[in-house]
Amino acid sequence: MRPLRIGSRGSILARWQAEFVRKQLFQVAGVEAEIIIIKTSGDKMQQAPLTQIGGKGIFIKELKKRCSRKPWTSPFTA
Repeated sequence: MRPLRIGSRGSILARWQAEFVRKQLFQVAGVEAEIIIIKTSGDKMQQAPLTQIGGKGIFIKELKKRCSRKPWTSPFTA
C-alpha cells in the first residue's frame, strides 16, 4: 500500500502543520504519510500583490489542483 500524500506549501508554518498532521495520522490510525511540498504562484511571485496572483483562495486552489493529479509527478515541481 502506498503512503498517503499530504500536499503542503513550503513555508515554515505550512510545513509545521503538515508534519503535525502526518504524525497524528500515524499515532492515531497507524497511517503512513509523506509530505509533498508544492510551490504555488504565491511562492514564485512573492513581491506581487495577492490580487495580481489570483486573489483570495488562490493558494488552496493550486494545492487542490496539484493534489488531484494522477499519476503524481515529481513532488518538487509546480
